[in-house]
Formats: sequence, C-alpha cells, structure tokens
Amino acid sequence: MNEKTQGVITIANIEDFVGKTVDSTRRMFHHYPLTIKKTDDQYYYVDRNDVMVRVDKGDTITFDRLINLEKMIRFIDSGYSELFRIPDGGSIVVTRSNGEEYVSECKYLDETHFEANGTCWHICQFAETQERYGAVVKPETEPEVKVGYRIIQRNLAGDKVFKLGYNPNAVQKFVTWQSYRDNPARYDWGHYWSDKNTAKTDLFHRTNAECRGIPYDHTKLFKQPKTRNDAR
Repeated sequence: MNEKTQGVITIANIEDFVGKTVDSTRRMFHHYPLTIKKTDDQYYYVDRNDVMVRVDKGDTITFDRLINLEKMIRFIDSGYSELFRIPDGGSIVVTRSNGEEYVSECKYLDETHFEANGTCWHICQFAETQERYGAVVKPETEPEVKVGYRIIQRNLAGDKVFKLGYNPNAVQKFVTWQSYRDNPARYDWGHYWSDKNTAKTDLFHRTNAECRGIPYDHTKLFKQPKTRNDAR
C-alpha cells in the first residue's frame, strides 16, 4: 500500500500494518497519527500521547493514508524548541493578529525545509516570520469542506466570517462565502470565481465592506469585454 491509499485496519489485516503509522480519519481520533504494534500476539496502536491501546476483534481503524515517519515536517519557535510535527502533505492553520486564518498544505523537502503554498521555507525562517507578524501556527486536524470546496482562508469581520474555498475539480475552482462566528456551518451568498486572484480580491472587499459598513457590488469584478475605443 502507498501513502495515498485509504482503507480500514481490522484484525484480519492488521499484521500488514505492524510497525507502520497511519493518519486516522475517525473523528474520535481527531486525525492523530497512530502506530500499529504487536506484543505477545496482541495488537496495539500507540496514540500521540504514547498510550498503547489494544485492538480487539471487531475493532476497526479507518485511515486516510500511511505516514512516512522519515518525512515528518517539524515546526519550531525562533528558539528552536519543537512545537509539533505534521506528515508530508499535511496542512497547517496560520492565524494572524487581525483574525485572518490561512490554511497551507505543506510538502516535506528535507529535515529543515518545507514548501507551503509554493514557497520554500527553512523551519527557523518560517518561525521567525510568523512571530514577527504575531501569527499563531497550529496543525489542521479537521479540514473544513463545503460541497467539495476546501476552505483555505477565513477572514473575521464582527460577527461574520468570510471564507475562501478551493475545489480543483470544479469548473469555477474558487468561491467565497459569508459565514458566522456563532454558526460556522452556515454558508450564505456564494460568489464563484475561475481564478484565485479575483477570488481573493472578492474576499478582501467583502470583509472590508462588512467592517466599514459600506455596500459592495461583487459584479464589478467581472471582466468586461473591451470595446474598440478601450483598445486604443
């Protein structure tokens, strides 16, 4: 099985997973990495607190993928103290001092470098940059997805939250929604876009209009065809 495989571990096939680590997708595990072990013909998984839990007949562990422990991305503070680790391909949530939240998928490059949203970072450089801007970085434990769109940015504006979603399989790959602090599962007034820059511009204007209490017409972002006079 490779790192992209999804599946279920049961007593019938657990021998194939002994010594391997999986990223569990069961809500009860909150996406904790679980390592499968065997002792005296008994099977266990070891959770993130190093607690061994026996796997009995009838138990199942649903997992998203196998984790390559040699490709864990370290996140540290500027003093090089480790904060947490995520597997290659995992995501982090960066919360800035103004309340904006960004979700970044990360790619392992080597022990001290990773890529986030197309930018290569040294782990210390990343830590220093986030501290400089007063940002808080945490692992994403439960991706927020709405009708196939994964939320990659959230902007706070009073009692509202404006969200940017991305779906690589959709015709219009980006969308912004209005949501609410006290009801984050509610999504209103979706604006759908074909390119990320326009979607981010729309997200900014929606947030700004709400904060300032001014009207905003998103249709002005639609590209108008040039006339002969415009082209001169």
